[in-house]
Amino acid sequence: MFIKKHLCGIHVKYPEGCGNQTGEYKHGQSTGRDQGSHYSQQKKRIADGVAYLQSIARPDCKPLIFVATSPGFVDRANEPRFISKLVHNLKNGYGMENYLWVREFTGAGFPHFHFVANIPLPKKPFVVQGTPLPFNPVRLSQTWSGYFGSDAKNSIRVGSKPNKYGKRMLYLSANRRKAWYLAKYIGKSRSADEIRTGAKLKSFHMDEKTSAAIEPQLFQSKYLTEMKVTAIWNAQRRCFEDDVREIPTGERIFEDANGNLFTPHNINWRSVGHDVFVGFESEN
Repeated sequence: MFIKKHLCGIHVKYPEGCGNQTGEYKHGQSTGRDQGSHYSQQKKRIADGVAYLQSIARPDCKPLIFVATSPGFVDRANEPRFISKLVHNLKNGYGMENYLWVREFTGAGFPHFHFVANIPLPKKPFVVQGTPLPFNPVRLSQTWSGYFGSDAKNSIRVGSKPNKYGKRMLYLSANRRKAWYLAKYIGKSRSADEIRTGAKLKSFHMDEKTSAAIEPQLFQSKYLTEMKVTAIWNAQRRCFEDDVREIPTGERIFEDANGNLFTPHNINWRSVGHDVFVGFESEN
């Protein structure tokens, strides 16, 4: 039995022989979920990327949420050039350190890019509703719109979708469930255009450091033959610490390639078919 442990707190448990040596689910074994296991794996990777941005956040450089909408039609051939120019501007003009974006489409079919990015605050930040921001959304909108020959001032929207009180979440809080929620929100479904063109996965991208840091841990089950001490997640310190409990000989535990032990006692599993289970780790 394998457990794949994701940075966002999601765990996937596979039966012995179900996956390959990396523990990936075998292609063609549909779990019955919308758009299949490829799409599910993609959402986990997006959530892991967001969780990593949370984990490296500083008081002056937190995960900012914003959306860049093209003010006009963008054909597929030119789309990479426009988003690359925006990323280059954010990195060189505003010091963006780590980022992740997911592309979606408006009702009119125009692409928009959901960003979560760690951008340091300047000495004199722009303030919205009492919250300091690393850039002026109107000024950045004019720059982004200019790529399309437009002078629109509202093509950059800072914050998440408004809640029932009309308030937006500008920065992502240090909560791993928020990372999973945001990943589901910005990657919730394929658009009609993606379905029409046969795209099985959504278009998304993250910086190289983030991509390398979010590889999930793979644990394989075993039965202990001696007393050992495991590690537990300390939510306040956001690190793993030795547990004071000893695992009795003969108990099934999980161990990765580096000898790290894992006992999934605080996970509520639910079946997704084919003897595969998914659970979310409690932060308490």
